[in-house]
Amino acid sequence: MAQVKVGPLRSEPRPSGINPNYLWGDSLGYTIHPEIKEDLGLASQPDKKLRIADIGTGTGIWLINLAQELGIGKETGAKSNIQLDGFDIDIVQCPQPEWLPENIKFHTWNVFEEPEAQFVEPGGWIQWEEVRSSASKVHKIHPSIEAPATEGLLDFVLRESRKYRGGDEWFIGTESVFKDQGFERICLRDHNDLPMLWRYLYEVWLLTVAEFCRIQLRGMEAGAEYSAMVVQACEESRQGAVIQLGRLALMAKLA
Repeated sequence: MAQVKVGPLRSEPRPSGINPNYLWGDSLGYTIHPEIKEDLGLASQPDKKLRIADIGTGTGIWLINLAQELGIGKETGAKSNIQLDGFDIDIVQCPQPEWLPENIKFHTWNVFEEPEAQFVEPGGWIQWEEVRSSASKVHKIHPSIEAPATEGLLDFVLRESRKYRGGDEWFIGTESVFKDQGFERICLRDHNDLPMLWRYLYEVWLLTVAEFCRIQLRGMEAGAEYSAMVVQACEESRQGAVIQLGRLALMAKLA
């Protein structure tokens, strides 16, 4: 059994762990993909019993956002036939149970351990969005803009960060893996954020890099180097230089 250490970034409030949810939603244009909504009858069959799980829930903000979209609330208890469950190795950043409707629950679960029950039943869907670091690129409003810190952070994304988080070659062959597990209607695509969202997404990502340097690289030369780059990159962002982070979006239905 693999031993997993809960990261120190879990130990304190992290706005950069919350805000991307809304920006990703704005960029994707949905919380649950319209095709999945239609197939499950979320709009046409409001009394249908459903369970929706958020794996790697983090702060739980995606699930809370979905609850609001579905009309589920503490006071109204609306649509209590839809059960929402969030799972993560540490749920310390999620809302307290006392503040949640009875059909929203958060659970501690190590993804490297077998779940108590199958998450996806026949007819159910998986929806998954992920950063694809290797597809990241620098954009400038004009080629003459000098952005050494931004370009240095791109190098961090493409090469240096692999020492700490690995690469993203895992996505190669993902469709075959899902087919082997009995999934159909598999759609794996690159997602490109709209230019008008680039700066917002980039500056939230800079907060994440700053936290990573402050906590994970504390006392290391690389931590001080990249922390200084973040400060300079904020100024370069104001001048019109950003990193557009690559993204993948996947959905698949279990036959």
